[in-house]
Amino acid sequence: MSLEKKSVTITTAADGTFTGYLRVEGVVRKMYLSLGTLDTPDIDISDNDSGELLLSVDGVSSSTCYYTKRLAVAFDGSELTNTANIYTEFCSTTLKIAISGGGAAKSGTLTVWTDR
Repeated sequence: MSLEKKSVTITTAADGTFTGYLRVEGVVRKMYLSLGTLDTPDIDISDNDSGELLLSVDGVSSSTCYYTKRLAVAFDGSELTNTANIYTEFCSTTLKIAISGGGAAKSGTLTVWTDR
């Protein structure tokens, strides 16, 4: 496996929103949101194909690194119980990045690392 890094520049509209897409291949390992001039944005990142939510954070107040894991599921798709320490990585091909409340015409950067 090799680690790949991709970034998307975030520039909000006059209403403080941004929607962008980032094509990734492999397992998403971590994401880093560099706030730049963004003003405590709310951020939602999801798999554009399935709609599955990968990250949802309100009022981000400083540049932050996020590690992408979720509770493991059984073969039937139900969450496993009593297994708080069992996680699986999230895979995607296109991430949808939605920002709100980031301030008018503000900018920042989202960087995503994947294993290929």
